[in-house]
Amino acid sequence: MGTIARKLQDRFTSNAQIVLFLCNSGSDPELLQAVADAFHVIVRGFSQQVWVCPEWIKYPASRINRGFTSIGDKCKDKQRGFAHLNPDRSAKPK
Repeated sequence: MGTIARKLQDRFTSNAQIVLFLCNSGSDPELLQAVADAFHVIVRGFSQQVWVCPEWIKYPASRINRGFTSIGDKCKDKQRGFAHLNPDRSAKPK
């Protein structure tokens, strides 16, 4: 990540943040810190797993809608998009 991160560091605004949503990546404090240090921005993540909650739509044509997410208890409280998810972990660059 070193060379690429150095090339991208000056492209972030002074108040930029990176939020890691999926694959439990935001739950690892060491990864949050490494990304914060590499890009010189605040990085935020989640202590609980973030779920993508697909819905099978049969009408008018069969398809899968992957536009719903949830946090914590699988897809019990799923909502459309990611805006409702609030990261509860963060790391500042050293």
